[in-house]
Amino acid sequence: MHWWGIVIAPIFVVGLFVESDNMSNYWFAVRPLETPHQHPFLVFDRQDQLHFHLTVFAKSAMDAMAASTVRTYLYALLPFFTFLDEDEWQQRAGVQWDSPPEQVRRAVNDYLIQRLRCKVREHRQGFQMVGQTEEMRSSTRIFLSALKLFYHIMRQRNSYLFPNPLVDGMATALAEVDRAVKTEPELPRMPEKSGVVSPGHARRLTDSYFKLEREEWVPQVVDDPLFPTHVFAGGQKCGWKLREICITLLLFETGARVSEVVGLTLGDWVARGTLQEVNAMSKGSRGRRVKFLRFHADTSVLLRRYVDTERRAIDPHHRTLHDYSEMGRNHQIDLRTIPLFLSSQRTSLSAKTYREHAWNPACKAAGIDADVHQTRQCAA
Repeated sequence: MHWWGIVIAPIFVVGLFVESDNMSNYWFAVRPLETPHQHPFLVFDRQDQLHFHLTVFAKSAMDAMAASTVRTYLYALLPFFTFLDEDEWQQRAGVQWDSPPEQVRRAVNDYLIQRLRCKVREHRQGFQMVGQTEEMRSSTRIFLSALKLFYHIMRQRNSYLFPNPLVDGMATALAEVDRAVKTEPELPRMPEKSGVVSPGHARRLTDSYFKLEREEWVPQVVDDPLFPTHVFAGGQKCGWKLREICITLLLFETGARVSEVVGLTLGDWVARGTLQEVNAMSKGSRGRRVKFLRFHADTSVLLRRYVDTERRAIDPHHRTLHDYSEMGRNHQIDLRTIPLFLSSQRTSLSAKTYREHAWNPACKAAGIDADVHQTRQCAA
């Protein structure tokens, strides 16, 4: 059985598909489509007890966004809830998710610095400016957006009895004044191209309490149904070959991490019949194959063609998929040691090489700004 192209095995909880890398943290399970239910995601705390409010949040968020986006938001939120439970200083201060806004904001500030490696400084007008490292830029943005939405939904349901701690009340008030007197306070604002406000309201301010430094707001390409098409068009301009096409198809179709895809071996594919599935590792599994990925039949055809042509040309022994399959069947070789995707140096292709020499150039050629991680949000 699989869900959104990914199966996590062997953990099952009463027919639910578990989404977790570490069961001592907060985690969630996905209910399959054929199961009658009201809550598509069930969230559990570190004691494996159902977390009612996060479960309700996930269901409510589904009314406004795709299931893949809700799942991405949960991945961003749950480490913060784990942090509140396990961090010594948060425990000493008695901070919980439903604490007053000032306590929540201090906890978010600590989390941004300690876990997301951000630099946070207070602006003279009272809100916080968040500087991000390049590698954590996407994670920080998603986390702050998810937490802001969580408190918005909790307030709507009267489960959080204070103002939204992720909203800057001063910015909201200034925005109202700005519309009335046509002045422009010195605060970051959303540009017209965002599509969030009309040109007649170009001075509208972002109301986020934590504002990201040096970041131009751009539309999220994952909301564009042509996102994959743009990437492949850029790849064609860059002269992508079968290897890059196959990896990118697997990313879009399975929702797997790039490290999981480029880390596949011939053994992972042969073990599942060299058809439309491969065994795969997961984050934190230390190379153990704990799930499998499922992809389209056309991708399987291209993958076979890649192995028998491009890959064979640089394979140290110039073997085909049939050659390797036979050797594996006769126990002449351990196919788990044979990389599926080879670099030009005849070694296993790295995620860094794919990003720098395939993904980033293709996005640049297509005129889009997208992190490879965003392919995971298109695999619903």
